[in-house]
Amino acid sequence: RGGSLGLPELNSIGDAALGTSMTATLTNCPPNALSVLVMGFTKSNTPIADLFNYIGAPNYNFVLVANGLGSAQLPIAIPASSGLINVNLMGEGFVFDSTTTSTSGFPLTHTTGAHWVLGVY
Repeated sequence: RGGSLGLPELNSIGDAALGTSMTATLTNCPPNALSVLVMGFTKSNTPIADLFNYIGAPNYNFVLVANGLGSAQLPIAIPASSGLINVNLMGEGFVFDSTTTSTSGFPLTHTTGAHWVLGVY
């Protein structure tokens, strides 16, 4: 369910390459919107009213604020450890948007999720 701007999107700047940094980027958010980036290593499909959390436990939540252009970013350092090759990293963004209300009662929308595979690119 999207707000007046449609659904927010979760992508990255840079690849999930070992020994580098990528930046998880939420776009298409209302300007200055509060958002939560949920990251984890497994996939899920947990309903939250009419929304879904696609990230399984354990997961990690990062509270971000979109800039005036509707983008929020989180730099993520990828360690240079060969034990991380082919590890899945899942992400999903929840955005507080006053132009929509989910059946949970919160003015909330979310991305459809993102999936990165750590490795050598």
